[in-house]
Amino acid sequence: MDLKPPKGEDVEDLKTFWKQIQEREKVAAEIADDIFPLDFHIYEIKYPGNYMMQIGVETVWQVLDGSFSGDKKTMKDLRKLFKKIYLYYGVTAEDIKNETSRYQSLLGVLCS
Repeated sequence: MDLKPPKGEDVEDLKTFWKQIQEREKVAAEIADDIFPLDFHIYEIKYPGNYMMQIGVETVWQVLDGSFSGDKKTMKDLRKLFKKIYLYYGVTAEDIKNETSRYQSLLGVLCS
């Protein structure tokens, strides 16, 4: 299902988009583990002042992702924290030698 987010901030368009996301999640949840195994978890780190960081971890496909919200200074601090988390998650010498997608992802995080 190809989802295109609304271009504006129209409430009805946003509601429609949200319903499409929920439908997509429902369809994905119905896929059997033997066809597409998945072990996905989202962790949230909340800061005072309504600032937040989310870390998504998928252990089968070995994916780590993060998102942040807050003012400019907080975003900078959260980006540094995410880099530390990503470095801890790490890559192997073999990932570096073969320039795997895991290694490419690490480079993207470190260069951002």
